[in-house]
Amino acid sequence: MNRNEKERTMRLDLRVSPQEKKKIESTAKKCGISVSEYMRQRALGFSPREIPPLEWYAILNSLYKMNERLDKYSPETERKLDSLIKDMRLQFLAPGKENADEIKKSVSG
Repeated sequence: MNRNEKERTMRLDLRVSPQEKKKIESTAKKCGISVSEYMRQRALGFSPREIPPLEWYAILNSLYKMNERLDKYSPETERKLDSLIKDMRLQFLAPGKENADEIKKSVSG
């Protein structure tokens, strides 16, 4: 996605019901992004993730520390744990990509 705000010169306006507006604003806030960024990501087929609870970051931090210690003893296990950490980060932090049917389902229900 284009992160250069100077290149974003076009504007889109849309009408929503009060309930839709409230849901969109609430979901964007849970994701830690603006309503504009939330709508942009959704329109481009991405599904922004909600910010995980602080406990999730504590678990991730523990895994990082464990991974540092494993390097000395078991390089293979260290590689596997590193892969798990990367997968977890993608699953919980990176926006997902949805097809049109999935987007329709999430909006309607």
